[in-house]
Amino acid sequence: MKKSKISDDLLFTQRHFDLLARLYKSSLDDYGSVADIHKAITETVAFGLDLARVSYWKILSNKLVCQTLFDASVAKHTTDKDLLASELPVYFNALKEGIAIVANDARTNEFTKELTDVYLIPRGISDMLDLPIREDGQLVGVLCCERCGVSQRWSEADLAFARAAADMMMLLLEQNRHRETQRETERLYNISKRLNEKLLDYTYIISHNIRSNTSNMSMLMDLIDDTEQYDEKLEYLKLLRDSSNKLSETIHYLNETISIQLDSKERTVRLNLKSALEKTLLGVNGIIKKEHATINISVPPEMTLKTIPSYFESIMFNLLTNAIKYRSPDRAPQIDISAKKIKGKTEILVKDNGLGIDMVRNRNKIFGMYKTFHAHPDAVGLGLFMSKNHVDALGGSIEVDSTPGKGTTFKVVL
Repeated sequence: MKKSKISDDLLFTQRHFDLLARLYKSSLDDYGSVADIHKAITETVAFGLDLARVSYWKILSNKLVCQTLFDASVAKHTTDKDLLASELPVYFNALKEGIAIVANDARTNEFTKELTDVYLIPRGISDMLDLPIREDGQLVGVLCCERCGVSQRWSEADLAFARAAADMMMLLLEQNRHRETQRETERLYNISKRLNEKLLDYTYIISHNIRSNTSNMSMLMDLIDDTEQYDEKLEYLKLLRDSSNKLSETIHYLNETISIQLDSKERTVRLNLKSALEKTLLGVNGIIKKEHATINISVPPEMTLKTIPSYFESIMFNLLTNAIKYRSPDRAPQIDISAKKIKGKTEILVKDNGLGIDMVRNRNKIFGMYKTFHAHPDAVGLGLFMSKNHVDALGGSIEVDSTPGKGTTFKVVL
C-alpha cells in the first residue's frame, strides 16, 4: 500500500504527520499506565520538534510536580524539582488563562521571565513552548517544550504539532480515566457479588446448623418427657443446658462470620483441635444419646488449627449429624474422628459405620446442592454442599470414600 502523504497546504510537516499518525493509531491498551502515556507523548514531541528537553508537569496543591522529563541527549526519562505557584504568579496565571505560552526568548518573555534564575539559566533553556493540559475545563498540568542553546523562533508548524500532541495526551488521559472508572465499577461489582454469595452462604448456615441445634434440643425435651427416672431427667437437663450453651456459641460465631463477610476479611483464629471437636459434640448430644452413638476422638491434645471457627464448626457438625442420621439399622452408630499433621497441613478423618454411599452412581453428586442419597425425613441436601463450600473457602480439600452397607470416611485437609 502506498504511504500516505500530507498536503502541502497544511501546517504539519511530513515528519510531524508520521509521528502524530503513529500516536493516533495507538490505543489505550498500548499503554500500561498513565506514566507510559506521559513518556510516549514527551518522546514524540522531542523527536518531532528536535528538542533536547520535553516534560510533563502536573499541578498538585499549588505547585508544578514533574511527572516525566525526556532528555533527548541521553534518550532517558527523569524528573525535575517542584516549581511553586507562589514564586511564579504570572506564569501560573498565563497557564490558567491562555491556550499556549509561546516564548521565543523565555528569559525576556513577559510570561516566563520570572523562571529565569530558578529554572531557565541553571538548565541552559533559551526558548519555551508550554501547553496547558485540562480535564473537564480545569487546568491539571502542562506539556513543556524547551529549546536549549541559541534562541530560535517557534514556527506555526511547531505550535500546531505541539498542540496536536497535547490534545492527544488529553484524549488518552481521558480514556484512561474512563478505563479506571470501569475497573473500579467492576471491582465494586465483584465485591458486591462475593458479599451476596457469602450472605447466601450465611443463610444456609443459619437454616441448617441452627435447625439442627434446635432439633437436638427438642429431642432432649422429648427424652425428659418420656422418662420417669429423676436421675435420667437430671442427666438430660444437663445435656439440654450444654446444647443450649452450644447454640449460643454457634450464634456468636455466626454473628462474627457475618461481620467478617461484610468487612470482606477473613479473620482466622487458632483453635485447639480436640477442644473444638468436643464442643461440636455438644450440639448433637441429644441425637447421640437417643441413637446410642459412640464417638471416638483420636486427636493429640496439643494439636491446633488456624481457621474461621464458624466454618470449621459447620464442617464438623454436618459430617457428624450425617453420620448419625444415616446410621445402619443393623448396628449402633460408631464414629471415629482422627487427625494428623502432614507437610504443614491438618488432615482430619471422620469415619462412620452407617449406610454408606454408592460411589459408582453418586461420586460426582456428593457435594451438590440439595443432593440426598437415602430416604430420611430430615434430609434436605445442604450439609455436604455447605461443608464443601466452607472447606474451599478455607483453602482446603475434602474427599470421600464409601462402601454401601459398611460406612463412609470423609477426609478433610486444611
